[in-house]
Amino acid sequence: MDTSTQKLVTSLLDLASKSLGCSFARYWPARGNNAPQEKNVSFHLAHTMLREKWAVFAEAVHPDPRIRGVDLVGVSPEDDWFLACESKRLYTTETLTSMFDDLGRLKSFWLNRSLSEASYGGPVHRLATECRRGYGLVVGLHWAGRRSSLMSFWQQPCRSPKNDGQCQFVARVKEVGGVFLEPTFVYEFPKGSRIYLLSVCFQIVPQEQPHTPRSCREDDND
Repeated sequence: MDTSTQKLVTSLLDLASKSLGCSFARYWPARGNNAPQEKNVSFHLAHTMLREKWAVFAEAVHPDPRIRGVDLVGVSPEDDWFLACESKRLYTTETLTSMFDDLGRLKSFWLNRSLSEASYGGPVHRLATECRRGYGLVVGLHWAGRRSSLMSFWQQPCRSPKNDGQCQFVARVKEVGGVFLEPTFVYEFPKGSRIYLLSVCFQIVPQEQPHTPRSCREDDND
């Protein structure tokens, strides 16, 4: 993954975390010590992208009809690359395996090349067929106490994984060519615990898209 894109994604996460932190400072949308729903992360990331002139789409369909859709897809202001995102709640290192499916689904995602110029117009068709860069981003919402084994792992993931779950997760991230981004601070509670965003980002390589039966095609809108 190139450095400039990594910096841009990190900047988007920084802005989204500040937005989310400002909301947490005004109200707590969960019961007791439970972490809020991961959709809050997607919502604030989408808000950030919109402010930066991205085109943003929730629950975007996967071009492979056999695979469920993606939480959030953003297309850059220049229409030359996209960022496909999934959000999770991460409590402990044991919950890392919940990200496995997200990593695989994003790695096989691409813009839908079947969007025709006749049905959707030239700009949509050109983006769908000519885009050459895509990236996947999996973001975990983590509530860290004064000591968090998951935070320690995230800051040095490849040095000494402590259990099978960590080892498998590191191997899976390497398999998709992922990069562990630095934890992004969101909010600190009066008693000292904190909320962070823990993220993995990677480049997506376009794959041949499966044939979609005519009755299911998205471009039959006329």
